[in-house]
Amino acid sequence: MLGFVACEVEAQIYLFKGYRPKPKGQAWKPSFGFNPLHDMESIWWIATWILYYHVDQDGSQPTTDQSTWFNKFFPGRPDSLSRTGAFLNHMDCEVLPTSFHPAAHEVEEMHQELRMAYFNSEKEMFAIPRQDDVARTVFCHVLSGNHRQR
Repeated sequence: MLGFVACEVEAQIYLFKGYRPKPKGQAWKPSFGFNPLHDMESIWWIATWILYYHVDQDGSQPTTDQSTWFNKFFPGRPDSLSRTGAFLNHMDCEVLPTSFHPAAHEVEEMHQELRMAYFNSEKEMFAIPRQDDVARTVFCHVLSGNHRQR
């Protein structure tokens, strides 16, 4: 089901790289690829679907607020922008049945940890190498003789 796919995978872009000024003339950006966090996010989407889709008693209906949040998370169409916006914001656990609150708070904690893990993971990926690191790498490469073609 498309609703359980990680937002980055659906959009095929990195969402958590944060702002970093690029040196003049630098256009490098890594191509999009697999991150194990994408699988963790899919598990989070499944847990979120369970919480916002279900009610705690047979025959009862979700509240209007619960349905509104469900539709934000799962708009029923390939709409990465609305799903991404919902993923990047907080969850409102208070709209859920009271008996769901303990589980919802655990899922919200997973949500926060997942977003932080994405940010830390992509911060490293998009880090701009310092000039002395580049110089040292080139220097070591030349000294090792790896720059010569055989």
